Amino acid sequence: MPQRTLDRRALPEHARRARSPPAHPQKDQTTPPPGAPPPGPREACPLPLEQVRSSYPPTTTTTGDSKDREAEVHLAAWHLQRLQHFLLSERQQDQDQDSAKVDVLAFETVPSLTEIRAIRKAMHIFTTSTSTTTSSTPVAFYISLVFPRTSDSDDAVRFPDPELAHLPTLADQVPLLVEAALAPTNNGYAVPGGLGFNCTSPLHAREVVRLLSDQVAKLQQQQQEGLQNQNQDDKPWLLVYPDGGAVYDVVSRSWHHPTGLTDSSWARLVADAVKDAVPHPAPASPSPSPWAGVVVGGCCKAGPSAIKALRQEVEQRGWR
Repeated sequence: MPQRTLDRRALPEHARRARSPPAHPQKDQTTPPPGAPPPGPREACPLPLEQVRSSYPPTTTTTGDSKDREAEVHLAAWHLQRLQHFLLSERQQDQDQDSAKVDVLAFETVPSLTEIRAIRKAMHIFTTSTSTTTSSTPVAFYISLVFPRTSDSDDAVRFPDPELAHLPTLADQVPLLVEAALAPTNNGYAVPGGLGFNCTSPLHAREVVRLLSDQVAKLQQQQQEGLQNQNQDDKPWLLVYPDGGAVYDVVSRSWHHPTGLTDSSWARLVADAVKDAVPHPAPASPSPSPWAGVVVGGCCKAGPSAIKALRQEVEQRGWR
C-alpha cells in the first residue's frame, strides 16, 4: 500500500478541539479555535450556483484524454496557487501568537470528477514542497462533494459533473467518485483524510451516505486482498453536512422552504443518515464501518438552532 502523505489521525483530534470549550475560558480570551478554511471549487464565485452546476469554462482546445489531463493540470495549478498563499499566511501566523492555526483544509462543494483529482494532485505538490522547507506536520484535508437535485420535476439527486451525465443514476456515479477521491496511486496524488458531502438536501442524505459507504467498503476490500486487516487509522473519515432543507431560486434570489423541516426534524434526518456509518466496537457490529469516524453538521440555511438540535440528537444517541 502506498505511503500516505497526510495523517488521517489528525482529523479526529482537530474535530475534538473545535467542538470542545477551553478548560478554563477567560472573558478576555482572544485566541480563536482551530480553523478549517474551505478553499472551495474552481467555479465557486463567478455566477450563482455555478459551483454545483460544474459549468466550467473550457481550458483547452484538445479532445479526449488529453483534454481531461490538461483540465486537471489547469485546476491543480489554480488550487496550488491558493495553497501557496495559504503557506505565506501560515508563516505570518507563526510570528503572531494570537493567530489561530489552520488545522484542516476543507475542499467543499466539489462538483467535478476532474477537480477531485486536481485537488489531490495540488495537495501532493503542496505537501511535498513544504515538507522540505518546514518541519511542521502536514496539514490534513478532506474533500466534500455536492449532490443537487437533477431538476425541479425530478426529486433525485446526482453528482453534477457533465462528464458523468451518461450514467443514469447516482448509484452508477458513486464508484467513479470514490475511486477518484480515495484510490491510492503510485505517486503524484495525496490521499485525503476524509470524504463527504455538503450543500445537499437532508432528505437524500441517507441514500448518499449508504452509496458512499458501500463503495468505500468495496475499495477497502480490494486493497486488503493478500494483506492483513486494515488499520482503523487508514480508514477515511465521513463528513456529512447537508443544507437546511431550503431551496434557493436564482431568478428571484430568494429562499423557499418546501420541506417544512423544524430544527429537531432536520437533526433527526441528519443523524439517521449516518447512523449505519458510525463505527462501533467490533463485538457490537457484525460488519465494521468503512469509516474511521463521522463528523456531522449543517450547510446553507442550517442555522445555530439547527446545529444545537443536532448536537442534542447526537448526544442522546450516545455518539460522543
